[in-house]
Amino acid sequence: MRSFGAPVKGWSLVSGEAEKLRDYVLCALWTAACGIVAIYLPPLSLPVSIVLPSFPALLTVRRNVLTALTALIAAAILVGLVVAPQGAGMVWQAELLLMMPAGLSGLLLGLVFKNRLGATRGMLTVLAGQFLFTGAAWTWYWGISGYNPLSSAGLQTALNQALGSYLNTGSALTPTLNNFSHLMVFLWPGIQVAGLAAQIGAAYLWTRYRLARTGGPVPVMLPFGQWHLPWYSIWSLIAGLGLVLAGPQFGWPAAYRLGGNLLYVVAQVYLVVGISVLVFHLRRLPGMKVLKVLLVLALVIDPQVGAPLLIVAGVLDSIVNLRRKPGKTS
Repeated sequence: MRSFGAPVKGWSLVSGEAEKLRDYVLCALWTAACGIVAIYLPPLSLPVSIVLPSFPALLTVRRNVLTALTALIAAAILVGLVVAPQGAGMVWQAELLLMMPAGLSGLLLGLVFKNRLGATRGMLTVLAGQFLFTGAAWTWYWGISGYNPLSSAGLQTALNQALGSYLNTGSALTPTLNNFSHLMVFLWPGIQVAGLAAQIGAAYLWTRYRLARTGGPVPVMLPFGQWHLPWYSIWSLIAGLGLVLAGPQFGWPAAYRLGGNLLYVVAQVYLVVGISVLVFHLRRLPGMKVLKVLLVLALVIDPQVGAPLLIVAGVLDSIVNLRRKPGKTS
């Protein structure tokens, strides 16, 4: 295992044998630029949240975690100076809701790759770190501003404002929009958890790709068509269903909501596995490109049917292994 103070030979954050100061400045500037783009162009916040952690991660691998941390602090200061004219509230929002969780997750990503953790262990480590850093940042922001980012009250207000003109018309869509609004509020915690998991998962894959392109240390990862969950993952579904049933039975609304959100998060995981099963079998089909395209289009065009089918495929695969070769019993 390489020490954190030794740069990895054979690759660089920039071309050639770059100096430490140059790596530091580039990391700080790129990280700050990503933060500023996310603040002033909100539609780009999702791709930025995936790309931003890669800069401190790459610097951690190239140099050491302390250098990357100081570059991250410099980037946070630059972002704070840019958004300062909009008030202290915007500064705290930028630093605590964006720079802190994304930046610290980037440092952890760098440590995971530098210590050459396996793909599964590395992904679980950064996932736990993402939840920890985001939870700490949101709690800090809540204490300063009095606003809870995880609360569904803000979402309810935003939905009422966005859908108010439609809800007051009394049209045929009113019941559907009302149901959609209530469902979004009910599942808001689960949506946040699933979103954070998808975000850090994409950041892990993006950082791994950039490391591989530059000759850095990357763990071996199974092809997407072979991603699989162990059989005991089914207990997460059982726990969610148990909480959903126990809530109304014993008058525990919190248990009902917790179970519903747990089922939502688990369903997203099984959906990914179901897509992996689909990819595996599509690759095994000899020829028939038109049939493959039509099958994918059918699932995309009608997600109300396609998504549940893929979730069921993911659940079944974890139990009976739908990718087992014919005649193989174990």
